[in-house]
Amino acid sequence: MKKNDSAVLACVGAVIGAGFASGRETIVFFTQYGAHAWWLIFLSTFTMAALCALCIRSAQKENCGANWCLLVRGKWLARACSLLLLVITAGAMVSASGHMIALLWYHPGAYAIGALGTLWLAWGLGYGSLRPLSAISAVLSLALLCALMAALIRHPGEAVLLAQPPDARSLASAAIRAVGYAGMNMMLAMGVVCRSAAHVRNSSVTAGLFGWMIGMLLLLSHCVYSRYQASHASDFPIIVLLSDDGARGYLFGALLLYLSILTTLTSVIYALRSAVALYVPRRNVQTLLVLGLPLAVSGFGFAKIVDRFYAPAGLLCMAIVFLPLAVTQWKMERRRTLS
Repeated sequence: MKKNDSAVLACVGAVIGAGFASGRETIVFFTQYGAHAWWLIFLSTFTMAALCALCIRSAQKENCGANWCLLVRGKWLARACSLLLLVITAGAMVSASGHMIALLWYHPGAYAIGALGTLWLAWGLGYGSLRPLSAISAVLSLALLCALMAALIRHPGEAVLLAQPPDARSLASAAIRAVGYAGMNMMLAMGVVCRSAAHVRNSSVTAGLFGWMIGMLLLLSHCVYSRYQASHASDFPIIVLLSDDGARGYLFGALLLYLSILTTLTSVIYALRSAVALYVPRRNVQTLLVLGLPLAVSGFGFAKIVDRFYAPAGLLCMAIVFLPLAVTQWKMERRRTLS
């Protein structure tokens, strides 16, 4: 696997978390708006690709290596916002991992064992090279593509029309939420993006491939869930979708979701650990904070975290992390042009 391809797959894996693979994010941010989902998906994926390119270029110019925090050096508010989003998302992934293990293993302690075990596994995968994460991401992307294609073949009819089309105000809100969703995803992937920036030769090509892969998966996901509204009320719609195939589909869906949880949680824990290390020198305290904070947040529950916190946290990161970063890069390019 070429290093550039490895970087793209690692970034894709960081974004395809439980909310993405389960279909929950697709329904909440796009499908519920009917035909308008198409341009909302384009807006969101374009924003993600642009932010990916921005992060790669910034990481290369700042020579920040594996430490993404150097991109917001001296900006305590930006770091605080980033840490908040990382903790919130890690909590959502921990909660989802517990639910997945509980679905597969009928044991009184299945949820706790799944949550703690997955968190510890993600901690371990964060060390070393990107190859293990990239390999898992490649398997995950292919499995998700196969699952969605199979579901689309099974439900080939027209998309169900909304009973009440959204008005202009709702669409404006949807567009803002779509941008916030993009900001949230790229904040989650920032640690992996910065870590892989040294292996990227052309940031535009890498960002374009990343955006294309995410966009195609979102579009395909929307096509499926717009035809299968019975799954919209579920926390994990893809489980409902694949359960039509019986135990085999149920098991495949649960495994697919677990892999998606693991890739995103690995990326988030890695980024969180890098940030905490700047302020807490003692290793044992670092471990306690990085593992303990997500566990505490996971008590809110997966669906509530996705529905209520993702978009506002993403918009906050767009305002105080990515916008200042874009302005800084613009000023640097302008100075270089003038000189």
